[in-house]
Amino acid sequence: MDESHALYDKRVHDPPDESLVRNIMMHGVIEPVVIARENGLPVVVAGRSRVICAREANRRLALEGKTLIKVPCVNRGGEAHDLYGVLISENEQRRGDTPINRARKAAKLLALNGGDRTAAAVAFGVTEATIQLWANLLELSTPVLAAVDAGKLACSAAMQLHALPTVE
Repeated sequence: MDESHALYDKRVHDPPDESLVRNIMMHGVIEPVVIARENGLPVVVAGRSRVICAREANRRLALEGKTLIKVPCVNRGGEAHDLYGVLISENEQRRGDTPINRARKAAKLLALNGGDRTAAAVAFGVTEATIQLWANLLELSTPVLAAVDAGKLACSAAMQLHALPTVE
């Protein structure tokens, strides 16, 4: 697809995101890719990064002699402006989770998976050090956690408090 195509997105030239590749290798592609048909051929409307990372994941899985993953697709019709609106909506309408909620989800996953920090890191697309940081974050007092959740205190500042005795 060249730059003149209505659905062109320059990110198609970006290298695969390593954390997403690892996640796809472990869990497969979870969210279907939205495609449209153009001259009978599928064109990705939304989900290019998933496709790029799935290709890389499959390349690695093939080298390891493992089963390849499939990318689920949803076919969507419409005019170019409608399809481009879908592309934009998928990328711009996401709302990130709060740091505290991510930390709580990580703690729950660790409790469920026997403490496997590698699997938790892959699931969240972060490092094992980040998983440990989140665990430390949950040890802070309720007022500090509330300040982080409200955006009044940065995680980095909260973690400096982690090193202090609780009284301080």
